[in-house]
Amino acid sequence: MIKTQTLRYFVTVVKAGTLSQAAQELGRTPSAVSMRIKQLEDFIKAPLFENERKSTLTELGKRVFEVANQHVDHFHDTIEAIERYALFVNGLVRVASVPSAAVTFLPPAIRALQQAHPYISIDISDLSSYAVCRQVHMGNVDFGIVSHLDSQVEQTLQVKHLVKDRYGIVCQADHPLTQHKQPWDALAEHPFIDNGLTRGLIGEALRQAKDHSRLFIHNTTSLIAFVQAGQGVTVLPELACRSLPKPLRFIPHARFSRDVSLITSHNRKLSTAAQLLYERLYEGGIKFQKN
Repeated sequence: MIKTQTLRYFVTVVKAGTLSQAAQELGRTPSAVSMRIKQLEDFIKAPLFENERKSTLTELGKRVFEVANQHVDHFHDTIEAIERYALFVNGLVRVASVPSAAVTFLPPAIRALQQAHPYISIDISDLSSYAVCRQVHMGNVDFGIVSHLDSQVEQTLQVKHLVKDRYGIVCQADHPLTQHKQPWDALAEHPFIDNGLTRGLIGEALRQAKDHSRLFIHNTTSLIAFVQAGQGVTVLPELACRSLPKPLRFIPHARFSRDVSLITSHNRKLSTAAQLLYERLYEGGIKFQKN
């Protein structure tokens, strides 16, 4: 029986013009390629080339090449169709992400993915870190992006670090804190707007500011609007401040930061489409960290 691989060797030799060039393209030795050609000739009991240099086809060789070339092309088309079908069948990618990472990393990654594979659909859930962990754990999404892990389901998750995200004070551009030598030490001296993203941060000045706060805002967009209106200052991670209005300033802390990570379930294998998006997000995180 003639194998597709044998026909591919024969077609490659004919198109390359020489045995040595074909061997180089196939990543094999000339003797290995020559042996394949001989197996084909032994099977049909007739020579395919006029000489040992394999540069000129016999009349039979010309006919065999036409048929073999069509078969090899069809084989490649079949493999590509199977790959496309596999992507299409698993073409819905479900992602859960904390808002700051969703607006920073997902748009460029999804744009690049859908340019290459326009038939892939994306479903994005904008949730807290703990909710994202739960969604991944329960298998409701393919993977997630979090800034904190839920200790109750952490053992079921595979975690891959994406970026380190600094915390900073967000205030008006002309606020006294922008001129202060130690702005974080003076944080408690000014009206403070608390939010869920500061949970777990330590520091006496921040603790005092949070204790004295009489305003807690969950939504980051609303929070920034209140700071812009002069209602107080707040603390946010840098990813949440990528598009601050010009009247506002971000003053980073030297040590306060959080780890933003990609999470998947140990019990779930990513589909081809989900894996492609996952890899693009990880590559985007590497580029972001370098910048």
